[in-house]
Amino acid sequence: MADDNDPWVDRDFEAAVRDTAYFLWENDGRPFGREKEYWFAALDKCLRQRDADALLRQGLDGGERPADDNIDDLGRPVTNPRGKRLEQPLDNDDAARK
Repeated sequence: MADDNDPWVDRDFEAAVRDTAYFLWENDGRPFGREKEYWFAALDKCLRQRDADALLRQGLDGGERPADDNIDDLGRPVTNPRGKRLEQPLDNDDAARK
């Protein structure tokens, strides 16, 4: 185990990986002898979550878009071409109707 005073160790991240691995292992019925498989799956999941959180904190495009850009969180237009607010955003394959 690493020294408790080591500044290069993220204790919260280690705990998240450990808890996630245990949850995944328990959810699959506690299979015997597959500890490493669950630990690596949990590590991958936690790293992806940490990267996604970092992207959300900085803004997906670096914060260059204006706040009111007519685009929802999934990149779809929020209003139709005439400026009327949509009940649901247009999907990419939906054509604006006249």
